[in-house]
Amino acid sequence: MHWSELSSADGFAMSMILILTLGLGTAFMVILTVVKHSRRTDSAEDLLIEEAHREAHGYDQAPEPPPAEAAALQPWEREADWWQREK
Repeated sequence: MHWSELSSADGFAMSMILILTLGLGTAFMVILTVVKHSRRTDSAEDLLIEEAHREAHGYDQAPEPPPAEAAALQPWEREADWWQREK
């Protein structure tokens, strides 16, 4: 069967089958990916290891405030309420 022997109705049917196949394949892959990733749960051991790692490196602690000298404004900086005072 050559391409020249196909009628327009046959071409339409074949293109619809191709589109339907691509759509179903895409939907199947999305569902497969969701199912694959939904099965993965963190075990209690993994959560404890992660928490211990964060505590060891100090990620859960608040950062220390900067010294008072660092709070002074640089020559190019303005105060926070500069726009309210210039009325």
